[in-house]
Amino acid sequence: MKRKKYFLIILLLLLFFSCGKNPLIPCLKKTFLFPLKLGNKWIYKQEFYDEFNDKLYIYTITREIREKTEINGNECYAIINIQQDSKYILDGIDYINSEGKKLIEYGYEFNEKVVDRKLSFKYKFNGIYYNSIEELIYNMKHLKSKNTKSPIVHSKPCIILDYPLFDGKKWQWCNIEGVFSIDKKVLGTETIEIMGEQMEAVKIENIYTGIDGIEYYEWYNELGEIKNYSIYKIEIYDENGDYLGTGNFYDTVYLIEYDLK
Repeated sequence: MKRKKYFLIILLLLLFFSCGKNPLIPCLKKTFLFPLKLGNKWIYKQEFYDEFNDKLYIYTITREIREKTEINGNECYAIINIQQDSKYILDGIDYINSEGKKLIEYGYEFNEKVVDRKLSFKYKFNGIYYNSIEELIYNMKHLKSKNTKSPIVHSKPCIILDYPLFDGKKWQWCNIEGVFSIDKKVLGTETIEIMGEQMEAVKIENIYTGIDGIEYYEWYNELGEIKNYSIYKIEIYDENGDYLGTGNFYDTVYLIEYDLK
């Protein structure tokens, strides 16, 4: 009987220290780390829809770990990002690495190569007018800087993932002073279809402060990020500046191919 009691006590202690501060919060089963290795490559499909489920744009996004480098004395991996369709190309680099039990972004850079969209509508989001949904999404992903070839270095490294990822865990991803901040919250595990397979992944919500009208979710497993999904509430104006209405626009990015070394 005493052995059983000791066994239960040890088991509870293990659950406590492995699942976070609150032993009543369930652990996620997979204790994966983001796969950081030179040569790792992910290919995604990105789709924009309006609230009538009309597909506006489709892109291919390629991410590849090309080299190891250094940002402000921090050793990190340079992940090349290329987003393109037949007329529109963006490229950039994310500088990330693991630091203890965290996946850290130290900085990034990007370069707009081609933008060729002329529409009769204008879109207004968070008080700013845009000529296209692409321009809006592009600006949302690079709020801190203008076009540049120099790395944008965060004054304080941003935390992409903070292990262990148990249900309900929260942390601050980044705080761009005077612009916005983002907190992350683990919503648990979810099974989603990727590349024709049912995959279990950790679902994370991004909570924005300083920006209204956006919802953003990510899904991660041992392959890395396998999906993200955004909803933007956007005002629409005609070419004369007359208000036409407000609608939701949907941005979905999902993994279609990968090569992990």
